[in-house]
Amino acid sequence: MEQIVLAGYSFGAWVNARTVASGLKIHQMLMVSPPVAFIEFKGIERIDCLKLIVSGSRDDIAPPDLIKKSYAGWNPEAKFEVINGADHFYAGYLDKLEDILRAHLAGRE
Repeated sequence: MEQIVLAGYSFGAWVNARTVASGLKIHQMLMVSPPVAFIEFKGIERIDCLKLIVSGSRDDIAPPDLIKKSYAGWNPEAKFEVINGADHFYAGYLDKLEDILRAHLAGRE
């Protein structure tokens, strides 16, 4: 049986969260820089399939402190990775982001 994994960056993370909140059943969801300082995540509550959230320590659109407040209601068991020094666009940190995502998907985190 195929398993669906949704991964979204910024606006895509919000779209995926809204889709799952409306009832889509998936195996797991990954969020990269969910834009909590830019878009309201109102109505998005428990997301059991959320397994990983990644943000940069210098991300002003997805600030780690605001994500921490939000993801406790989404899924407090999700892993939250903060890439030190990265901003919202991961310039100079794309390899680190890729390593985190690959390790998670391969079950090596």
